[in-house]
Amino acid sequence: MNDDDRSRDTLGVFFDAAQRETPVVSDALMARVAADAVRVQRQTQTQNQIPASRAEQGWRQQLVNVLGGWRGMGALVAACAAGVWLGFAPPADWVDPVQIVMQTESDLEMFETEDLAFLLNAVEG
Repeated sequence: MNDDDRSRDTLGVFFDAAQRETPVVSDALMARVAADAVRVQRQTQTQNQIPASRAEQGWRQQLVNVLGGWRGMGALVAACAAGVWLGFAPPADWVDPVQIVMQTESDLEMFETEDLAFLLNAVEG
């Protein structure tokens, strides 16, 4: 018999003893656990209390709540800004949306080179 077998036999004795005996929980401990559970439930209910009606919140707060709070509003603003940017200045390899919708060639340019140079000089000067 090697050391592993001896340790398994020693642990086996303890495991057998643990299986034979059922643990007994005192009534005082169970009462404390139940009281703590009631306290935590009440605390959670007061933290998550919802107003009686949505009219109490106001339309702005309702809008913020629907959109996911201030984080959702920030993401929506960023997405809108990116959409406007891509709408006015799409990448060069993208197809012009006017051509797709109208099925015609578009000669419209947002900024011609001379106009853009004029604007840049006016801002700097």
